[in-house]
Amino acid sequence: MSDTIRSTVQQLRNLVNPSDVGRKELLNMTIALGVANVAVLPSSSVTSPTNWYNTNNLDLVHEFVSELNELLVIDTKLVMKQIFRAWQHRYNVLHYAARTSFVTPMIAILNDGTANEYRIDPTNSDQMAALGHGVYVVMSYLTGKSNG
Repeated sequence: MSDTIRSTVQQLRNLVNPSDVGRKELLNMTIALGVANVAVLPSSSVTSPTNWYNTNNLDLVHEFVSELNELLVIDTKLVMKQIFRAWQHRYNVLHYAARTSFVTPMIAILNDGTANEYRIDPTNSDQMAALGHGVYVVMSYLTGKSNG
């Protein structure tokens, strides 16, 4: 296991106090948004976005989530589902902007209407700052890994 992934995990652990309500949800969402924002998109619309995602992203996404889970216990099934949802939203915005709202809050998309799946409060500035920083940490790790 590389020192870079260990450093990334340490930065994610430092996002919030371990006793904070919603800490696990914040970590899951941070990872999902970070990975989804780095995952590649097709340059034009495709017949099956799900198949395209699975062919072009799934192995790398799964590898990263598994690496993280070895050092930082996360809900891998939920994170994988949330990564796909966020990627799918990016795909829809890119290829179907006229039919996709740019103001749809990403938290609501990831929440999928399931009560308490995430207890992230978009009005809580501490949670939003931690979420933003965590997404940056994940994206930095993944873009550095793909370039190096």
